[in-house]
Amino acid sequence: MSEQYVLGVDVGTSSAKVGLVTPEGTILRIASQPYPMSSPQPGWAEQSAEDWWTAVLHAIQEVVAGLDPASVVAIGMSNAGGSMALLDQDGKEVRPAMSWMDARASHQAEQLLALKGRDFWIQRTGSPFLQFWPVTKLAWLRENEPQVFARIASILHPSDYVIFRLTGRKITDRCTACATGFYDLQTGMWSQEIASLVGIPVDLLPALGHSGSIAGLLSEQTAATLGLTPGTPIVLGAWDQACAVIGAGAKSGQDTLLSTGTAWVLSHAMPTLHVDPLARGITVQHARRGEYLFMLAMSNGGSIVEWYRRVFSGKGDSDEEEVDLAESGKLSGIPSAIEIERVPPGSDGLLFLPHFIGAVGAHPDLDYSGCILGLRHGTGRVQIFRSILEAIAYETRWGLEALSEFGYPASRIRMIGGATRSPIWPQIVADVTGLEVIIPKQTECAVLGAAKLAQGAIGIQEQPEPAASIARCYTPDATNHSIYDQYYALYRQIHISLKDPIARLRQLHSAH
Repeated sequence: MSEQYVLGVDVGTSSAKVGLVTPEGTILRIASQPYPMSSPQPGWAEQSAEDWWTAVLHAIQEVVAGLDPASVVAIGMSNAGGSMALLDQDGKEVRPAMSWMDARASHQAEQLLALKGRDFWIQRTGSPFLQFWPVTKLAWLRENEPQVFARIASILHPSDYVIFRLTGRKITDRCTACATGFYDLQTGMWSQEIASLVGIPVDLLPALGHSGSIAGLLSEQTAATLGLTPGTPIVLGAWDQACAVIGAGAKSGQDTLLSTGTAWVLSHAMPTLHVDPLARGITVQHARRGEYLFMLAMSNGGSIVEWYRRVFSGKGDSDEEEVDLAESGKLSGIPSAIEIERVPPGSDGLLFLPHFIGAVGAHPDLDYSGCILGLRHGTGRVQIFRSILEAIAYETRWGLEALSEFGYPASRIRMIGGATRSPIWPQIVADVTGLEVIIPKQTECAVLGAAKLAQGAIGIQEQPEPAASIARCYTPDATNHSIYDQYYALYRQIHISLKDPIARLRQLHSAH
């Protein structure tokens, strides 16, 4: 009998990734295909659903090239929640898809919050951050593009659209459904009450299924295009953060997942439905049946490193060289690991507030901004860079404390994403938080999580996690942790003390 592989497909914000995964959970091959984002007006972020499909198609073809089609026994899905494609009765796009990043509907978000009250949205949908979700963008469309709005026959997330192209079915998983603003966490169904607020029939939304259940079977025509077997099961996955929790091997009640990309996100699985009345994070239905996931974003992350590189390289915004922290020192403006290690904890008395897009997560305040304290004549670029790494670690600790206040203290951190390629940053996170930091060997955890859900759906037993699945572990240094305790307390104090001066500075800027 030939090897039984599954494909994990992650339809992300800027690219589609497809991995070929063994029953043991090893990604043998992976392919990535980018797609463009357009901004016809300031704050708009649009894509083509056809681009999503074309990228997935090409990535699958690349990954399965040369394989026996029968060896691919299932396909699992993951995607960036909140983006939406709008189709007509014939399954064609009525307009470009709106990314979750699209900010045009902030006014409609404020209206809906005022109409029903902040607590209603927190209790029903797990989040008051409506500006990111389709519910407000559909309200915008009804007001601003009524002819387009009238043609809408179905509303699909990126992975839903790919499933539609693979199987002909319009269906989504309940985890991804949480990123719409229409899903009622209390009932586990679409909310007729919310749908009526924006004037859409509930039947325009896709059917609901559980993550890890079969969405449909691969059609003959599409199978021929992909080089796969007709009837291959297509399996419902989840929001990419939930898939990453599964792919990283984060255990419920033990691990908190720290995803480190452009922004940093803490994710923690919960056995029961629990929403945060302070809205420091969002609650969604987890990909694991019967569990929920609390996700807390932090102020920036990798984007601050990119800002530092642009500023200190002297090349400005025109330089698009990608930052790889494993190659620090080889890129213009980025200090080497040796240089960073020479700077002691506390960055020679420097504190950096990383709120370039406002403060979010444990202390939400979108009017906040970033700043550097403690600059002297002897301060150099390396101290500033280390202070950035420490600032994001302080934000992580603040988020973990919020999670603990929420009732779910972390005992260790599983860290994935770009920051894990740094030889320094994971140790700083361990030293600041006082928790062990574990780096999984497999890096594409959303792809792997989607594949694991597919394996479970067709009865491939999940293998015991081998020791080799852990690439590195970072244990907190007791001396450094003691030092960071003092800096962290000051970090929090300064954050609170500067709130009013920063607000005043912003007012002055706006006035002139």
